[in-house]
Amino acid sequence: MHAPTESAPRAVNLTAHELVQRQRTLAVVLWITFGAAIVLGLNNLLIRAIPETIVLFAAAVLCIPALLLNQHGHYMPASVTATVIVLFAIVYNLYQGHGIHDSAVVAVPIFVMFGPLLFGRRALPLFLVLGIASVALIAALEMGGVINTAMRAGIPDVVSLSILVLCSGVLVWVIMSNLEGNLERARRSEQDLRVAYDHTLEGWARVLEYRDRETEGHSRRVVNLCLRLAKEWSFTDEEMKHIHRGALLHDIGKLALPDEILFKRGRLTPGEWKVMRRHVTFARDMLKDIAFLRPALHIPYAHHEHWDGTGYPQGLKGRQIPIEARIFAVVDTYEALSSPRPYRKAWPRSKTVAYIQANAGKLFDPEVAGVFLRLHKEKAFGRYA
Repeated sequence: MHAPTESAPRAVNLTAHELVQRQRTLAVVLWITFGAAIVLGLNNLLIRAIPETIVLFAAAVLCIPALLLNQHGHYMPASVTATVIVLFAIVYNLYQGHGIHDSAVVAVPIFVMFGPLLFGRRALPLFLVLGIASVALIAALEMGGVINTAMRAGIPDVVSLSILVLCSGVLVWVIMSNLEGNLERARRSEQDLRVAYDHTLEGWARVLEYRDRETEGHSRRVVNLCLRLAKEWSFTDEEMKHIHRGALLHDIGKLALPDEILFKRGRLTPGEWKVMRRHVTFARDMLKDIAFLRPALHIPYAHHEHWDGTGYPQGLKGRQIPIEARIFAVVDTYEALSSPRPYRKAWPRSKTVAYIQANAGKLFDPEVAGVFLRLHKEKAFGRYA
């Protein structure tokens, strides 16, 4: 059973950004459609064109649920509703006007362009079929005598307009191909950049381990423990990446500590402890101006906060402590106590587990500690526990 979800800072990747842009585009389309339907409906009401007024107001009413769906993130239903409104408006306008020779026939190519804008390039064939079918429907109604117009439609008209729609489709296909190709290249470039960033972070962590040979391998082990424990929460993939980075750099601030304190064999004096505790502040100062690392700062800056408020640097208490830091605090303590140090031997695993159990609700979030103890009992940490 998963532990309750707690929100963590959510980073937006390029794909999510693209989706947001499409949602905004859809909102603009719907608001314009809503406004136009209301204005035209009021105008028709004044000239007592009641059937047309009813149709326009119905289109306006349909825009409202589509806007609400779009606002709440239900992008596809909102897009489908908008598409139905546009298609219906095209067919109705042509039916009420002068058939296939109505000036509103230009709306059909617009409809073909409208679809891929919302659904992407792969939707273009469907919209081409719908556009040509709309033209064919109006022509069939004219030739069948359902619509009476001054200029009766013929097969050449259908062919000409179908070619117009196809040409519009080719144009849109080229534009969307270029747009989506550019987005994909940008996405790959961003991914390559993130990989380079992560390799740089791993290099920073190794620099710290090269400086302090006594903790060699600590960062790797604690990162794996932290990521396994964090899986029990409903973090997104992007949030897990930030947790990975934060765990990797949790002690990066120790690079700024004097050697005589960092490598001291015996116990630290109160004054030395005061300096040692500044490593979390150093970490924050080192990382806060790097935009892509800001969401990862919770762990380097807050992993020494205690559930009962006795930790540092801010003395946060309970759920004031970011969930990432609460998760990391348990695994960091477990790994540190289970490893040898110059001033003590490694604790047996059983003693370390008992220590975490005894301090649940004091030093550690009791819920996090409980999940950790369960996973440890289930041997879910593999060779790292």
